[in-house]
Amino acid sequence: MNYYRTRLIKYPVLRRRSPGQHGFTLVELLVVIGIIALLISILLPALGKARHAANTLVSLSNLHSIMQSVHVYASQNNGYFPGGVHTSARFLEGNSGLSYDDSNCPSVVQSWDWQSPIADAMGHDFNHGPSASDRLERYHNLINYKVFQCPENQFLAGPFLGSVIKPQVEIMNSYVTAAIFHYKSGAGGPTPGSRAGVELSATFNQVPTGYSPQISAVGPAARKIFIADGARYSSLGALAPDVDLSYKAGYGGAYADVGSFSKFTASWGRGAIPGNGTGFIPFDLRNYAFRHGSDGTRNSGAYRFNAAFFDGHAETMDDLTGSNPELWMPTGTLIPSYASEVWPDVVARWPANRGSDYVAP
Repeated sequence: MNYYRTRLIKYPVLRRRSPGQHGFTLVELLVVIGIIALLISILLPALGKARHAANTLVSLSNLHSIMQSVHVYASQNNGYFPGGVHTSARFLEGNSGLSYDDSNCPSVVQSWDWQSPIADAMGHDFNHGPSASDRLERYHNLINYKVFQCPENQFLAGPFLGSVIKPQVEIMNSYVTAAIFHYKSGAGGPTPGSRAGVELSATFNQVPTGYSPQISAVGPAARKIFIADGARYSSLGALAPDVDLSYKAGYGGAYADVGSFSKFTASWGRGAIPGNGTGFIPFDLRNYAFRHGSDGTRNSGAYRFNAAFFDGHAETMDDLTGSNPELWMPTGTLIPSYASEVWPDVVARWPANRGSDYVAP
């Protein structure tokens, strides 16, 4: 008896299902699948928003780190900040008696390169060599350095046709510095056919007399942008952003631009806004630079971007608020014939304050 009892316990007899018991029917299975699909459709947008919000915070953190290193650089260079021909690339002007060109440009990628001096201040290791291949390696290293990459930037950029040094197609430069802060008064302005690209100063954005690119000279530091999400070089005539790595590249090269207030920006194009362009524009360039949120319309202020200020803080703004000319130039900078230089929605929000001219507070 014990033997049979053990066998019965170890190998229980399978019983028939009673008439009242049944498994899932096809209809019930389809209902369950439908409920799961509905839950996924509800959750995915929320998860997407959470991811975009997290990426915005990462980008703000990157910009804050960049500004910390800007201040480190300035503390070691009499208050001058990097990224222009009067500071970190001053040696390219031949003041040392040496000659530089596209095959001999050490330390920086080009005159507007803010990344190399800031990476040095951060202690990041990269190739400082002077040759064209060294510069390409330097550019590739720094463009892929995590602190210099906005996680919302998924856009590719290829080489500008006129550039002697042609990088491979890869992620575009995420952050662009405000070019007017890098000007110097009395240095002359660009003229067609000359050294317009170096842009030591500009006739249409005239910095005040005595100005030089030092943090103490920009004006209220909490109201002046050093760097922001950008899309250099983007324009309505190009299918995608491109990169000019000429050692004295034009109008900001791969790293700088006048600001989102200007009709002539090649980083923060706002011509698709109704009233800002000359007609319907099929692609809104704000998708490239103002990449931290949109309400899905073409309205002024519909897109958002991150910017970092000279006092070190970073914040997220909509594209109209961030196009206040005051933010992009030193206090006292003059814009003659203001309405012809600036987006119409910007003129309407911040009209000329000196007759037909504008002077930055």
